Amino acid sequence: MGKWPVLETLLTLFVAHVLADFVLQTPWILDNKRHWKGFGLHILIVGLTAWLFTAAINPWPLMVIVVSHALTDWAKLAWINGGNTPEAKKARDGFWPFLIDQLVHLAFIVCVAIAWPSTVSTGGWGGLPAEQQRLLFQAFTVIGGVALSVAAGGIFIDKLLAGFGPHRITPSGPSAGQPPQTQAPSSTSQDGLGLPGGGQAIGWLERAVALLLILIGQPEGVGLLLAAKSILRFSDAHARANTEYVIIGTLLSFGWAIASAVLTRAALLHWGG
Repeated sequence: MGKWPVLETLLTLFVAHVLADFVLQTPWILDNKRHWKGFGLHILIVGLTAWLFTAAINPWPLMVIVVSHALTDWAKLAWINGGNTPEAKKARDGFWPFLIDQLVHLAFIVCVAIAWPSTVSTGGWGGLPAEQQRLLFQAFTVIGGVALSVAAGGIFIDKLLAGFGPHRITPSGPSAGQPPQTQAPSSTSQDGLGLPGGGQAIGWLERAVALLLILIGQPEGVGLLLAAKSILRFSDAHARANTEYVIIGTLLSFGWAIASAVLTRAALLHWGG
């Protein structure tokens, strides 16, 4: 292991958190989180991933992670009343509740790393030969980097852009004898003609490719990727009506991917140091 056990514990717990909260927290869990089955399953996953990535022998760090995560999630659910009504879900899933929730989780992870810095070095993985440890934790880091860039990035950007979506006229407008109605474009397409889920898939792919390009030492490719997407995106007249929305989303997506790649590469250098 390296010379900074507190940093190693922090990095490992952070990777476990990203996987538990953004990859392994399925739509079923989210829809049933106010029920003990959904809530309990999520907290169980949080504990298992923390244990898997640290192989901790001391139970106290894991207990603090599990209990603090459960209390934070419960407080978020209790803070916004209304059960599973559409209004309550919208408020609960907004950007600011999401951001505060994640900052609290990260604060507890930092506290655990400071209080028990040797959690990883004295855990089950700490007994492996140095070369095996290096490869194992580098693999953990790459997994965490992909999850942070692709999965967590998609959720963060979707929530941040929720209030910026341009509006368009729906078919139930004047022709139906009703006043025009507007709605934000879905993630499937900006003009209602794209592939179902196409926008989400594009976001995942562009962040994954940008992450890969930076990790392999080819950051110039990110600029080419951004230019290619811009040309394709604005070649359609319908897309021009949503230019500002698209520009904001694209810059956020690439910016998140670049930041994730820089953090991942720094962590890889640490484990290989």
